Amino acid sequence: MTAGSKGADFSLSDLPLLGFSNSKVRRLRLLVRQNSRREGLDANLFVIEGVKLLREALAAGAAVKEIYFSEEIVNRSIRRPGLAVEGAIKWAECAAFLQEVIRTGAAEVFCLKEGVMDKVATTRTPQPVLALVKMVDVPLETFADFSFVVMAVDSQNPGNVGSLLRCAQAAGADGFIVGTTKQGSGVEFYNPKCIRATAGAVFKIPLAIVKEPERSLELLGSWGIMRLGAYPAGGVEFSGGVGLYDMDLKKPLCWVLGNESVGLPAGIARKIDRQVFVPTRVDAESLNLAAAGAVLCFETMRQRCYDL
Repeated sequence: MTAGSKGADFSLSDLPLLGFSNSKVRRLRLLVRQNSRREGLDANLFVIEGVKLLREALAAGAAVKEIYFSEEIVNRSIRRPGLAVEGAIKWAECAAFLQEVIRTGAAEVFCLKEGVMDKVATTRTPQPVLALVKMVDVPLETFADFSFVVMAVDSQNPGNVGSLLRCAQAAGADGFIVGTTKQGSGVEFYNPKCIRATAGAVFKIPLAIVKEPERSLELLGSWGIMRLGAYPAGGVEFSGGVGLYDMDLKKPLCWVLGNESVGLPAGIARKIDRQVFVPTRVDAESLNLAAAGAVLCFETMRQRCYDL
């Protein structure tokens, strides 16, 4: 039995408990651990962790298919209802939220025996709630009329990519692109660590995932979008490089950021209209992807939103 739309008298404790040997639980464990899309293993679903992300997904109208929660929520909502489980969210509040999801039939809901979530999750202290959501990426063609886009190419750090998307969304970007070149080994965007780092912003900004970012940059250029490559202050490779604060960022543009170690691949660099660097102290190490992206995004926002 699963929880669809239930009456007000239905309780979380009425759900059957699923053990680790259950086929759904084993499938969930595989999905949590997969680092790339795999044919035959729910290739269009990804995992989100925690009540906060689940709330963001439901509020944004994302297709939440299944929700799994630990029996611990039922027990602690009775014994320790006022204690916090995730940020300021208390056990009792978490239980009430799940109860409402069950009542409305927003998704199928399953209860895992206490201790099973520890075997399913990849973190040392896992969230007591996991959910399976339909992947949210859209075709690049939907970006044709956008004026502020951010692209990460061949980045290998999922936390950095997720944080960069979060910054882009906060700064008012219209869309975010994750690209992997044929020679590259970029992160799989739907990696749980990457999704955690977005802090829910993944449900608030259009996302495109492309396998030929060189072709994608050609399309962006054909749509009148200026392609700006981000480079370390000491790494600008041709005379056209310019400091961020000397740029006019009010025209349609796409910031293009590369791998944390080697920067933009040569094939990508040839598609760039202008190399741009963030001025720093001469004795400073180069900024990581998320930090540099934050500076670029918020300077773009500043120029567009404030008459300074």
